[in-house]
Amino acid sequence: MAERESLIKEPPHSDEAELAVLGGVFIRNDALDEIEDQLHDEDFYRTAHQRVYSSMRALHARRDPIDPVTLTDELTRAGDFDSVGGIEFLARLGDITPTSANVVHYARIVSDKAVLRRLIATAQDILSKSYGASAEIEELLDHAVSGNPRRRQGKNPRGRHPPRPDHSRHDQIARRNRQIR
Repeated sequence: MAERESLIKEPPHSDEAELAVLGGVFIRNDALDEIEDQLHDEDFYRTAHQRVYSSMRALHARRDPIDPVTLTDELTRAGDFDSVGGIEFLARLGDITPTSANVVHYARIVSDKAVLRRLIATAQDILSKSYGASAEIEELLDHAVSGNPRRRQGKNPRGRHPPRPDHSRHDQIARRNRQIR
């Protein structure tokens, strides 16, 4: 029963935090300076939010203002205006976020949820490979360690270096395999 529930669960995300980030940048364009190093397009769960954030970043990189007119134009040029919800969505962005003061906190929530989704994908990949008849234990353990999304970046989203991996279990298995052979 629990296994079936996990198959239908929606991946971790926060629509509220995603919209608060987009709305915060919409209200105060320079808020993007505070978050663009820690938050990437693919960190947003909703494709529409990814596209809007990407367009905001493109405008910001050109030092263009991010407002309803320029964002509409940028999204239209990219062919994304209708797919993100059009003018209704952009109008909502300005209304749903009362302040941009907490945009860094909201960006951290979005980033953390993205890390959780990548961890789930890595775990599912390891699980799938573990059931394979030809799976080598060392290969799977290496994948488990290197497949961690925070390790791939070198640092975790909060800037701290990840802890060193504990290979003691890996070493025990390798020693046991050598004894059996």
